[in-house]
Amino acid sequence: MCGLSPTAAAMLQRGPCAGDCPLGNVLGLAARSGEVVVAVSHRRSCTYFVLVVALLGARNAVQGSLARSSSRLSSDADLAYTLHLRREPQVAVSVRLALTGSPEGQTELSVNRRWGGASRGGDDIFDFAVRDGRGRRKEVAHPEPHRWLVHHAPRESLLVSYRFAPNDHQVDSSPSGHRLPILNDSLFHIFGELGVVVPEHLDSEEPRRIELAWNGFTEAGWSVACSFGVGAERRVIDASLNDFRHAIFMAGALEILRRDVEGRPLYIAIQSRDWNFTKRAFADLASSIVAFERAFFDDYDYPFFLITLIPVGGSGPGSSSLGGTGLTNSFALMVSPETGLQCDFAESKGVKGLLAHEMFHTWNGRVIKRQEPEELVYWFSEGFTDFYTRRLLYRAALIDVGEYVGSLNKALADLYTSPELNAPNERILTHQSSNHDVERLPYRRGDVVALLVDHAIRVASGGTQSLDDLMRGLVHDARERGHRISTESLLERIELATDPDTATRIRRIVDEGETPLLDRRIFEPCLGMRVEPVARFEIGFDFERSREERIIVGVVPHSRAAAAGVRDGQELLSWSVRRGDTRREVVLKVRDGDRERDVSYLPVGTSDPAPRFFTGDGSTKLDCTIL
Repeated sequence: MCGLSPTAAAMLQRGPCAGDCPLGNVLGLAARSGEVVVAVSHRRSCTYFVLVVALLGARNAVQGSLARSSSRLSSDADLAYTLHLRREPQVAVSVRLALTGSPEGQTELSVNRRWGGASRGGDDIFDFAVRDGRGRRKEVAHPEPHRWLVHHAPRESLLVSYRFAPNDHQVDSSPSGHRLPILNDSLFHIFGELGVVVPEHLDSEEPRRIELAWNGFTEAGWSVACSFGVGAERRVIDASLNDFRHAIFMAGALEILRRDVEGRPLYIAIQSRDWNFTKRAFADLASSIVAFERAFFDDYDYPFFLITLIPVGGSGPGSSSLGGTGLTNSFALMVSPETGLQCDFAESKGVKGLLAHEMFHTWNGRVIKRQEPEELVYWFSEGFTDFYTRRLLYRAALIDVGEYVGSLNKALADLYTSPELNAPNERILTHQSSNHDVERLPYRRGDVVALLVDHAIRVASGGTQSLDDLMRGLVHDARERGHRISTESLLERIELATDPDTATRIRRIVDEGETPLLDRRIFEPCLGMRVEPVARFEIGFDFERSREERIIVGVVPHSRAAAAGVRDGQELLSWSVRRGDTRREVVLKVRDGDRERDVSYLPVGTSDPAPRFFTGDGSTKLDCTIL
């Protein structure tokens, strides 16, 4: 059997393959001191793939195992990742990556420096090293925190190693910290974009064969879930490297529930803790939203889908956080522990809104891909997704018409009172990461553009079509032809579905920042519309910088914050802020010298005219099918 050891040959008879592992490929496993040998059968040859597992012990023992091991891949694999959990003397996760170096003899390895609002990619990666096929250490240049360069013989076998150390990112007060690699005594949680080191010469949309193994997790009593399967068994994944790193990798004290949607598995992995809801209730809500959105696109062609949920932030004032990210075969949610499932959707979209938004990105973002620079198409990928979050939750009877109207009016108020209302689309390229209003602009603007396009398609088609038809057509074309969208290509589709004047008007709104004008009859007979003055949300100081530096900066003269006693240079100890809500007080705890005090005020600025919808007299459920 190609020289299998007696132990491996014996295990071959037992057939160790399990889960998603291809039964025709894996022949046997044999354990030796410090390593696991996997025998792999191929159509042309039989080879051994050796995964070196870090022993619980001193670093020289680990290095000895590395030196004795082979870093060669199985003949049909492009990359092999092994994650190993160690619990003593403190928790740590090490990563081993086996690959073939670039043909040019220089391999660049990297993670993203900026992704998902985080800007410190690479800072949580320690002890980065590269060895050749004989276990000899290679010299590695480290020009940036997220990049490593190694010179080697052309196409040389390489073994990359690095580790994650314990951190407190899970209880970070800033949402951007929750995107960074999390490791503590009960959770390992990384987004591949910021934690999976990839070789640049293989990073593309071309399909790769990638091997993934989790060692030491089951032995520690930790459950494992990632975008490619549930459980710690070794997996062989056929995916582009882009899709592989745009994924969640999670292990720890988890409860994993399963629901089936039209016979396909939906897994929900929740970190165990005392939530304000039962895990079963969350799983039921999630599965109902997944089922409704898949029915909308008539799309059940998936073998596996995962939703993850972890608690983030601290406790007390200023700790509220609700975030999520759509990923390959999955999406990940990060929610404050005190969050409940039920909330006023008009005030805060809450968990159901977050679930619906991230699930819709399965199509608007994952299937319908964007041309670079992607930020210039966020008005569609994020704004239209906000529009459908509201629409599909209403149609699924998960919110009522009052919540629909309240949410719509809040979105309109946010746009029409935004200081960036008339900013051009390209401003997002330079100010998205530093200006909250610029960051939110494509969400707000795109939501209103979706209203306009939906209405224009209904008018042009005599009521026989709507934006729904355009969205389904885009999904179909993306799958059939692999086209990536741009603002230009979307405007062409809008013109085909409406008329040249509508496309020109949308272009001026999206590209140039023209103020959108809404037709008062847009939702008749269900909803009426009028224009009313709406107060601007004005916190009165530079909240982003102040929160980051924990020092008050940028106080606006004559603002309500200034009138309440907020001053530049005060130490910011805690805060409670509901963005966009001018009816809820901002509550700050600040320190002036040795004196601590609480400051509260309404975050109200000047007023601007904005469209507001209201329910029409005698409107019925039938009248509101237009929503």
